[in-house]
Amino acid sequence: MTASGSVLDKAVALRAEARRLQEGEKGATELARTSNRVAELDVLISALARVVLAARRAASLGVALSAGLALADAGRSNLARHAAAGLPSDRAFIVALGKVNASTDTIAAALSSAWAEWATARLAALPVERVALLDLEPRNQATGWHTRLQSLVSKKPPSSSDIDEFSRTIEALTTALDAAPAASGEVIDLLKRLAERPTLTLADLTDAQVAALRQADVADQVELRRRGGP
Repeated sequence: MTASGSVLDKAVALRAEARRLQEGEKGATELARTSNRVAELDVLISALARVVLAARRAASLGVALSAGLALADAGRSNLARHAAAGLPSDRAFIVALGKVNASTDTIAAALSSAWAEWATARLAALPVERVALLDLEPRNQATGWHTRLQSLVSKKPPSSSDIDEFSRTIEALTTALDAAPAASGEVIDLLKRLAERPTLTLADLTDAQVAALRQADVADQVELRRRGGP
């Protein structure tokens, strides 16, 4: 089993190691101290597990992390060594807590940086100018997807659910853009202008522009209405 493939198992093992320390009778004071430290450790290990899960999901999509996920094991071996001789001291717990927290911070920072770079590149590769070629409803949906993707790119760090949502949403947007009619940049710019205020009149359009809209098969997206008419 690889180090990265077993990080969650290691995190769970660390948690189990801490909980095992509660067994036996060492007096109410020692039990209370150990229980409190175990509770603290449990919270930090849960946070570490979430970050590791997100990092593994990101890596499965091709995101290259600068920090190895084997960091998730930091603190376990040292605490286990102390536990072998009895209840670990407060100092041993503090060291373990510090190492787990440091591992979480390091992996989260690496994930944030790698995710921002990878997701930004994916978003930049989309031909978003083709959104203007879509009809009203799919255009609004595509615009919403793009806005959501921009939000997900900025997550520091992203959760595994954020990463899954990004993957689904960018796939949906890519499919929508691929389905848009082929058109020149001139037609795209014209469609954007037609959607703005003040509204263009027929007199503002040249015969060539009207012909270009027809040739691009997007003329049916343009409505003509007489000013002041019923």
